[in-house]
Amino acid sequence: MALLASCNESRFLDIKPQGTLNDDLLASADGVELLVTSAYAGLKGPNREMHWVPMTNWTYGEVRSDNAYKGGGGVNDGDFCTLLETFKIDATWSNADEKWFQLYCCLQRCNSALRVMNTLDENALPMIKSRKAEMKVIRAHFFFELVRLFKQVPYFDENVENDDYKYIPNNQFTREELLGKIAQEFLDAANDLPDTQSQVGRVTKNIAYAYAAKIKLYQAYKQDETTHAVISVDKTLMKDVVDLCDKLINSGKYDLLSDFQGLDLIANENGKESVFAIQY
Repeated sequence: MALLASCNESRFLDIKPQGTLNDDLLASADGVELLVTSAYAGLKGPNREMHWVPMTNWTYGEVRSDNAYKGGGGVNDGDFCTLLETFKIDATWSNADEKWFQLYCCLQRCNSALRVMNTLDENALPMIKSRKAEMKVIRAHFFFELVRLFKQVPYFDENVENDDYKYIPNNQFTREELLGKIAQEFLDAANDLPDTQSQVGRVTKNIAYAYAAKIKLYQAYKQDETTHAVISVDKTLMKDVVDLCDKLINSGKYDLLSDFQGLDLIANENGKESVFAIQY
């Protein structure tokens, strides 16, 4: 009898899911801040496989350039590093696919935040210009990682529908064009970013300038398409790099430590040498 009686209660039959996100919840100042925080969290990596697909790129950069050695008990111990170290990776190397997937997951967090912010105004979110610019900087960071690792990648923003991703080719833009788009994203974002932020690690105007300088430095060194050897240096782009770096130097916010080894000290975290650092 008790069981039959309980079934007559409509409140037991119409239960709203708990712990789910919906447009009504996210289309608010609080919802935007949650999405923005999620995008920042992507800087440390969205999953637990940080040893195999590290956001720090120690394998893709340091190991591959012989600045670091894999170590271990033999070539089969961490063999993915051995393949990088000996330049024997090919299309079957699963870590490349994982890295690609991870970076697109991270930049999509930025797109998710931007989509919601595009439906709001300053009345709903007074910091909307800065928050949009922060997301564009972080998104450009992930696109830069994709370009320098994979050269040619599908490029899109928050205005492209999810169902249309499969129609975007990876050869729509050349490496130079992609780097140009990324650099411009940083420069455009700088116009809406403050000089300082109340929270350590949040993107500022100088971070956007510094990253734009880094992208233009990559652009300035022209490479042979086949051998990847540097064949020329674009002096105009190098002048842009110098001008952007001068903005940081002239701000008076940054300087070199008297002792290089001081970078290893916890006391110097987010110190005068640090422009953009991930906050773990």
